[in-house]
Amino acid sequence: MLDDRHFESLKLNEDNSKKGDVNADLRLKAADLEKEIEVLKLQRQDNWREIARLKDLNESRVREAADQSDRLKALEYDVSRVNLRIEDTQKVIDARSYDLRNK
Repeated sequence: MLDDRHFESLKLNEDNSKKGDVNADLRLKAADLEKEIEVLKLQRQDNWREIARLKDLNESRVREAADQSDRLKALEYDVSRVNLRIEDTQKVIDARSYDLRNK
């Protein structure tokens, strides 16, 4: 009976040792995962900052595009006014040329 108890005690010590090793491995893995989580949190913060920066940049480019569109419309209007003045001047020139030919 003592031998059985002794054998059982050795077996339990061996099981305890194995479980201790597994526990230590799990603790190391948990620590590695904690570090990885911290790295991912930092990356996520960096990503959010980058997204905010890109949104600001996009908004400024949209405003710039709108300003350029307004300037383009103004230039097109000025060009059309100049074209009308050219047409009017051409009509005056044609009329004077016609008058000069008839004289």
